[in-house]
Amino acid sequence: MLRISQRPAGYPVTLDEAKAQLRVSSTKNDALISGLIGAATGHCEALVQRAFVPRTFQWVLPCWRPVIEIPIAPVAYDAIHSIKFVDWATETQQTLD
Repeated sequence: MLRISQRPAGYPVTLDEAKAQLRVSSTKNDALISGLIGAATGHCEALVQRAFVPRTFQWVLPCWRPVIEIPIAPVAYDAIHSIKFVDWATETQQTLD
């Protein structure tokens, strides 16, 4: 399961940009429009399996795989902090070098 462990600092579209596109000048619906920006960003990212803005993910697998293909892109070459697994013989978490 792929989980977001750190939310993005912003979205690809700002509130002001969305309001300009929608031709909205009042602040009455700012919370709704902000929520829609977040929902639309998440939906589109899921469709194309790409992250539009940088954030931290945690990917949990039910078992070890000989080949690990990360289900989202782009991933910077220095962005993977650790790979951890549970050694079932000792039932302890190990970190790969």
